[in-house]
Amino acid sequence: STQSTWGHSYVRRAAVLAVFSVYQRFPRLMPDAPEIVEGFLDNEADVSSKRNAFIMLFNCASDRAVRYLRKAIDLDISSSGDIFQLALVDLLKHLCKTNPAEKPQYLRVIFSLLGSKSPSVLFQCATTLLTLSSSPTAIRESAATFVNLLNTHADNNVKLIVLDRLEGIKKKFPAILSDLLMDLLRTLGSPNMDIRRKILELSLDLVNEKTVDKVVQFLKKEVVKTQGDGDGDRAQLQEYRQSLVRAIHQCTIRHPAVAKLILPVLSDYVIEQGAAAVDVVLFIREIVETQPDLRPEVLEKLTQLFPSIPSSRVLRIALWILGMYSSTRQEVFHTLHTLKTALSPFPIVPVDQGATPSKEQGNEADVPTGDALTRQAGTAVRADGTYVTTMTETAVAAPDSDEQPFRALLAGGDWFLVTVLSNTLAKLVLQAYRLEDCRQQERTRLKGEATEILQELNRMGAVASPPIDDDSHERVCLAMQIVSQPQSLMGQALLADSEASFRHLVADTATKAETEEKDKQKQFISPIPLAPNNRSKAI
Repeated sequence: STQSTWGHSYVRRAAVLAVFSVYQRFPRLMPDAPEIVEGFLDNEADVSSKRNAFIMLFNCASDRAVRYLRKAIDLDISSSGDIFQLALVDLLKHLCKTNPAEKPQYLRVIFSLLGSKSPSVLFQCATTLLTLSSSPTAIRESAATFVNLLNTHADNNVKLIVLDRLEGIKKKFPAILSDLLMDLLRTLGSPNMDIRRKILELSLDLVNEKTVDKVVQFLKKEVVKTQGDGDGDRAQLQEYRQSLVRAIHQCTIRHPAVAKLILPVLSDYVIEQGAAAVDVVLFIREIVETQPDLRPEVLEKLTQLFPSIPSSRVLRIALWILGMYSSTRQEVFHTLHTLKTALSPFPIVPVDQGATPSKEQGNEADVPTGDALTRQAGTAVRADGTYVTTMTETAVAAPDSDEQPFRALLAGGDWFLVTVLSNTLAKLVLQAYRLEDCRQQERTRLKGEATEILQELNRMGAVASPPIDDDSHERVCLAMQIVSQPQSLMGQALLADSEASFRHLVADTATKAETEEKDKQKQFISPIPLAPNNRSKAI
């Protein structure tokens, strides 16, 4: 009793623990210990001492602890120390289970503790509310507390634990968590990619018709930020941008109407290196199939950016899009002009760069080093009246080292890209022969320009070192055959089969997304428990 009024708080804390220990083992030695500790608790100002005294009453005289708690209901306990508040939360959880009739007034105390400045108290209160109540108010306050912890807490491990709790809320109360969707997205400011990825995955499941526009606009701003933030790690920025692009893609699959909002911004990222550019061009390919009204805008943007695309895979997909969906006279001729401009000047690979001159090419040895030979075919009439094809050779300067990426990839021996370009040229000619408003003279000119490019690709494959492989060479020759006979059954089958195969792919993707959405709805109907109902070991 004397030590409990000592001037130093350390002595008072130790005295309360000593009384607790003695009373637990030998209650007859201090029969009035609970009364003494209760009086000490009413007058003590030190948080640690109050916490020790409250724990002693909680374990040895719970009726006195409840009496103190009822007095505390009318007081402001949110400003008390965190260790004392945590002890209060443990008692409240126990009382709510043992006295269900008084649960509302105990929950009122937990709600008041949500104003605490301690993250540990906030987390414990939010978790306790989820365990004790399923009312919309309690769930909304718990979710808002967890989202606030994501914004304010610096420890990544804590954030991952909080995200797991939010995942549990989503499975049981998705509609309530949807109201906090925009607040949840604002927590993407964390630099940790694991946290960002989990936030995006959690948010995508909460998007609905009412929030999809706001979500897409927010994600669009985040994509723009990744371009302007030059101080961060470049690899991490690219990974984050890729995750954002995939999230936007998922939104447009579930809500196609928002594609027109995001397409102009995302299209600019096809000229970058990395997986994000591939995701963007795959997204564009799906949009032009599912939303025909956006095709003219997409094709115009793609032809503008095409000469600057550095990635071979992105170029292949872009070529496929241009060849398959250039369906008007203006689009066909504009696409061919874009391709020819990106390939010029011919030859792509100079003869002296790819192969060693033979004796028959003795005149080529006189060409200055670094220059290339351009061959142009012509027709001459012999003295006997027969026709013969002649070749005129002209020396031209070799292209600069800073040539366009498309031409550089072809000159470097990317034969897969060569075959895709050949198929695109064949499809453009086939599209021209489909169009009724395209005159025969225009078709012939288009056919001649496509044949010229294909012949250059064939020549490049022969003189390059190493030369083109047999399979790629066969595909280039097949494209030349289709261009020469565009109205043949083989040419018509090329377009029809390409359209049908991709349409089936898009339909399968949509079916898979719909199935996954139904599975998630089933999970919402039969949720897993949010937290175990067993009492903690401390209680």
